[in-house]
Amino acid sequence: MRYIKNSKVWIAAIILIIGGAVLVVNGRKKALPGYVTVPAVRGDLEASVSATGTVNPVKTVQVGSQVSGRIVEIRVDYNGRVKRGDLIARIDPTLFQAQVAQQEASHASSNASVSNNLAQVENARATLLAQEAALRESKADLDSARSSIRTAEATLAKAQSTFSNSQRTYRRMAELVKENLVSQSERDTAQTDMNTAKATVESASADLSGGRARREAAQARYLQAEAQVEGAKARLRSAQAQLEGARAQLRQSTASMDLAWANLNYTRILAPVDGIVISRNVDVGQTVAASFQAPVLFQIAEDLSKMEIASHIDEADIGRIKEGQEVHFTVDAFPAETFSGVVTQVRNNPVTLQNVVTYDAIIRARNPRGKLRPGMTANVSILVASRKNVLKIPNAALRFRPPDGDREKNESDKNGRKDWKNRKNRTGRRRTPADKGDVWILGRNGKIERISLTLGISDGYETEVLSGPLKEGQEVVTETKEPGTKGKKDQKRRFRMSAG
Repeated sequence: MRYIKNSKVWIAAIILIIGGAVLVVNGRKKALPGYVTVPAVRGDLEASVSATGTVNPVKTVQVGSQVSGRIVEIRVDYNGRVKRGDLIARIDPTLFQAQVAQQEASHASSNASVSNNLAQVENARATLLAQEAALRESKADLDSARSSIRTAEATLAKAQSTFSNSQRTYRRMAELVKENLVSQSERDTAQTDMNTAKATVESASADLSGGRARREAAQARYLQAEAQVEGAKARLRSAQAQLEGARAQLRQSTASMDLAWANLNYTRILAPVDGIVISRNVDVGQTVAASFQAPVLFQIAEDLSKMEIASHIDEADIGRIKEGQEVHFTVDAFPAETFSGVVTQVRNNPVTLQNVVTYDAIIRARNPRGKLRPGMTANVSILVASRKNVLKIPNAALRFRPPDGDREKNESDKNGRKDWKNRKNRTGRRRTPADKGDVWILGRNGKIERISLTLGISDGYETEVLSGPLKEGQEVVTETKEPGTKGKKDQKRRFRMSAG
């Protein structure tokens, strides 16, 4: 009896142990998690680069003042339309009008001085001409006197020769008369000829002396006339120098007068372009100072129907931005409305702020309804690539990893792959064509299996599958679903995928 009783105890204990084990096993099976899956589908995909920027008019002109003074009139206000050349403000012109009057008087005085010096130059030139004429006349008299001297010298020489001959003849006749070889009358004739020749010599000598005296007088007059010509030339040069000085003074006076007029005209602030006033920085009675830098009085936007966005592109994305790319953007004022534009310029100048390097991409957008206003912040999406009817999967599938680390390790060892590349993809970095990625699918036995894919472009939510064993409609795991959950995330993801 005692043996039977002990056997029953042991049997009961064994039954309890087996039952407990069954309960534990069943409990563990019920606690195993399920998986949310999404089918791989075909559809269109667009890759874009996101950035922010500031909306501004294509051309904004700052209207300043080039003179200092008090504002006495303002003719435009915010949002006012202006035409080029319209008077939009005036600075008190009193001081500048006085400066104009002063410079005009100085200019008139300089002009009169030029006229006076010009007359002096003309008088000096006329005097010089008269002195030059007198010099020429003196030169002619001197030349005539010199010619007369040469003639008188020739006449004297001839007379002296004749006198010498007649003197010799007379002496011979006187000797011959003593010897009664010639008559007394012949001797007298020879004496008469000698006396006549002597008188001729004396006359020619007197003429020569008179000619020499006239030459000396003509020479003196010539030298005097020559000195007078040089004096007239010096006076002419002096008058011309004074005239040039007066003309220089006139030019300086003219420049000062023009400057005074320009400053007076600058008191009238004119619109430089057609446009709309978007900023007014002064009021009537306010004093503006233009000593070092022209103060900005107004800002005029030439055309608000076309706007420009200076978007700041990260250096990692700038290589994908090209001119002509399509752009979509929103502004906080109209969050439900999407605006369109085109990239018109990618600037090479880097902008560094807190060690972050960006580049400006200029976007041109139409603004026919005037909703876009200067200074608005734009959330920009630049289309850099697009694909039609491609196989795509959600990015959540690329980020998913099974919760069991040992299983992940075994699967990784089994397939001979490392997971470090996929871990990098989980950080949300920008995916480029020909990237590699791993996803998990449900196998036939209900267990998950990892497959490797070659990936294309991504829009941040879904990624293109270029190649790999994944087929259209095949389910990929996106997350773990604990027992008892209803899978709302699964429903949302399926809805988004089908809508894509």
